[in-house]
Amino acid sequence: MVFGLFKNNDRPPQEDIDLARAHYVLRTAEPGILAEILEDVARKLSPEGREAWTTKLVELGVGAGGDDHEAARGVVANLEGMDEEGRTAFADAVTPEIAEIIGHSHPAFAAFEGFPHSPEAEEVGEEDDHPANRDDSHAGEDTREGPVPGAPA
Repeated sequence: MVFGLFKNNDRPPQEDIDLARAHYVLRTAEPGILAEILEDVARKLSPEGREAWTTKLVELGVGAGGDDHEAARGVVANLEGMDEEGRTAFADAVTPEIAEIIGHSHPAFAAFEGFPHSPEAEEVGEEDDHPANRDDSHAGEDTREGPVPGAPA
């Protein structure tokens, strides 16, 4: 079982990883980043997905009205008063459509940093290869050991 959803063996493993990343971000992101992510989600959801998401947020007691910006800020304000269990219930509401949006959301990249060491990553058995988590600090460096061969004669 993945975050309240039954794992479907017919589903590609990447979808499980995307759901785990999105769950992690919704559970842990700082309020400012979370508001930007939620605005992005609201703008990009299909009409059906948006209706389902809004209904779920109201059920969880964190829904807020207004345009995308106001609604996202309202949800974040409501979440700030919740304990860890409430924030996790909020993250459990993630759908594959939302996970895909979050996976491509520029504001979310900063929030993926701790994912490789999270319970979500452990549950799906995946080391994260998201671009935001790659260590490119040695890109372009020659990391070979030993003497460098000379030029061909």
